[in-house]
Amino acid sequence: MFEPGSRPYLRLPAVALESRRRVYEVIRSYGSASAYGSHQHVYNMGDEVRGVYAVQAGLVNICVITPEGRICSPSPTFPGEPFSLVEAISHVPHVTCALPVIRTTVWFLDLARFTDLLLDDHSFALNVLRLVSGRLLQYVNQTENLAVLCATSRVVQFLLRAAAEVGREEGGNIVVEPMPTHEDIAELTGITRSSATRLLNALERKGIIVAERKQIKIVDPTRLMALSEVERGGSLGVAPTSAPDC
Repeated sequence: MFEPGSRPYLRLPAVALESRRRVYEVIRSYGSASAYGSHQHVYNMGDEVRGVYAVQAGLVNICVITPEGRICSPSPTFPGEPFSLVEAISHVPHVTCALPVIRTTVWFLDLARFTDLLLDDHSFALNVLRLVSGRLLQYVNQTENLAVLCATSRVVQFLLRAAAEVGREEGGNIVVEPMPTHEDIAELTGITRSSATRLLNALERKGIIVAERKQIKIVDPTRLMALSEVERGGSLGVAPTSAPDC
């Protein structure tokens, strides 16, 4: 699997990653799985918390949707990642939406069972705490990136994180499959669909990626990693693109 190094916006710290694995295994062991179609909400903003979730397969966007239907503060959630932990611990209604981007299978553990496990199993409670802390640091970095990074860096960092989470090595390339549509990538990175299309096409022209049906092959991860540090637009020969406020 692709290793992005210590960059917090791409991967959790090692301790939090191990805690994530253990929390996921508990949710899978005691929970039940359900399938969701693309853009079929797992829960909405304001819904009462029913429990905790974890992605088995697919991709979920944890985000805020404005009254005008605009998606803000996107946070991609990949296979093996639990979510809704904070709301379940604090027993407050959901402050975000959980929106599958592609066909997704999600594990669900009800609130009463989750609470009992926290109280009875100190090791599980510690792993939940470590995971929540790691996710908070990651979310802070993601929020900063949305505020200061150009569209190029946002798309590049999404591709790198997808490679780190679900990429597989194949013939010297890193294959990310299934890959969201250009529109979904735009929503996950807070840019317009046209910008996402132009940037992905530019990466392909540069020989850094190869886009195929429902998958992307990262041919040159070193160059892609270098592009993730860019703070101004235009590095791919594409005119700088203004990003939405949120």
